[in-house]
Amino acid sequence: MKICISDIFGSLNRGDALLCDALIHSIKEAAPGAELAGVAHFPEIERERHPDIDWQEAPSRSNAESIYVRRALNGLRSGLTLGYSALGGPSGIAPFYPLPKSQLASIQHIKDADLIVSSAGGFLLDANATIYSHLLQFHLARKFGTPYVLAPQTIGPIRSTRLKKMTAAALSDARIIAVREQYSYDFVVNDLGLPSDKVVRTTDIAFEHEETDPAGGAEALAGLGIAPNERFIGATTVNWKFRGEDNPKAAYEEYREKMVALMVSMHERFGRRIVLFNQVSQDLPLAREVASRCGEAVVLDEADRSTEVMRGMIERADVFLGSRFHSCVFSILGRVPLFCLAYTYKSTGIMDDLNMSDRVAPIGKFNVNNVVETIGWLIENRESESKRINDAVQKMAFPKFSTVLQNVINNI
Repeated sequence: MKICISDIFGSLNRGDALLCDALIHSIKEAAPGAELAGVAHFPEIERERHPDIDWQEAPSRSNAESIYVRRALNGLRSGLTLGYSALGGPSGIAPFYPLPKSQLASIQHIKDADLIVSSAGGFLLDANATIYSHLLQFHLARKFGTPYVLAPQTIGPIRSTRLKKMTAAALSDARIIAVREQYSYDFVVNDLGLPSDKVVRTTDIAFEHEETDPAGGAEALAGLGIAPNERFIGATTVNWKFRGEDNPKAAYEEYREKMVALMVSMHERFGRRIVLFNQVSQDLPLAREVASRCGEAVVLDEADRSTEVMRGMIERADVFLGSRFHSCVFSILGRVPLFCLAYTYKSTGIMDDLNMSDRVAPIGKFNVNNVVETIGWLIENRESESKRINDAVQKMAFPKFSTVLQNVINNI
């Protein structure tokens, strides 16, 4: 059986790397011995992480430095991709067709597959400019008649009527749409109008990730000057731009000042340094500014760690303050007490599933003193809070994606 994994963004984001690793594990569990191919935005990175899979570049993509050139090439290549698929994707003209070789190869992957498994994640929302690239991959699957499923997703919000219709059409032939929180289920059924029997509630596939590297984590912390017996607070600072706010610049500046105040206050109150982790390199500009203004209170890790090493590092923390949600998942997997600053429904939805909504605050509206008080309580009650997390994870009653996928494969 040939299975093509589509819509992989890239392992530059350790959260996306975690999702990709967990997804591949689930596919291999559901379809042992399947021949795997992949379509990714940055295939060269995925080839390093998973060399046993034939990775090719997503159709229509451009990585030009100039945003104007990039947008123009994205549009041009989208049109060329649609034209190529309208012709049936004939391999005979591929050597002469004006698309990058890797993109033509990815179209062939989609055409030749027995099943497409679209990546877990959160890219089908209007705040994500890559939504059109992802919809194009679903269009290709539909055009070639290749069965496809969606791994656990956050879907929505999508405000544009036109984009809603495009998304509904793109997903209409999916065998199964797995969603990772109740908001997405309601959006797909009520807003997109897709039949409920296509939609399956799961949780984030990252909860199926089993690998951690405590030794590598300890070594990485030592390299940052964190001694084996030092107690510290782990944190991430998402470089969130508040594009949906009336005044995004003012909202961002307020958030930045509150993060600085929060780090300083936690250090003064609890006598612990804060280690800022680099889950996504795009967050580093804000993380550097926060660290520079907090002095000795903050230790910034700028290294590109593997998901396993980062898990090993976070598992050493007394508590965790996460604004990147998959860093919060790392904390949950390690049973480390946490507080989450939520910027999308994936954060609030999954914490609701864990009955831990009291450990979440909106990223633009949190109160510094209230968060500090909660962190203090978590430090004092670490053992009981860790047990609470363990019990919550064990009680999650959603099916594993590998089980959902196996049912689909059995009916192809």
